[in-house]
Amino acid sequence: MFLEIPFEKTKKNTVFIDVRSEGEFDEAHIPGAVNIPLFTNEERKAIGTAYKNISVSEARKLGIQYASTRLPQIYEMILNLKDNHDRQLVAYCARGGYRSTFFASAFSSIGVGVLKLDG
Repeated sequence: MFLEIPFEKTKKNTVFIDVRSEGEFDEAHIPGAVNIPLFTNEERKAIGTAYKNISVSEARKLGIQYASTRLPQIYEMILNLKDNHDRQLVAYCARGGYRSTFFASAFSSIGVGVLKLDG
């Protein structure tokens, strides 16, 4: 289980983890945020196409497939952020919050302690 935290309750030492694609991050992000994308720009597009043209279930299946290949690398990145600095880690994305929910849930369930930005 993970916790959600509103922006105004975050600490000064918070590291915001933007889990959106590189392209989304480049367009706009919270100042100082670290981009740890679950999907590449191309993968995000493929998931969106599956969502629109096939089904929500197929889009989620594709998302899990893409993200699962990156999880060991992402885990190392999170450990480096957490170990090198005693900081609060808060994940965020956009719109529905599926990516940040998955991210916070997956890593909190193994004891890493990533919060999800509320809203």
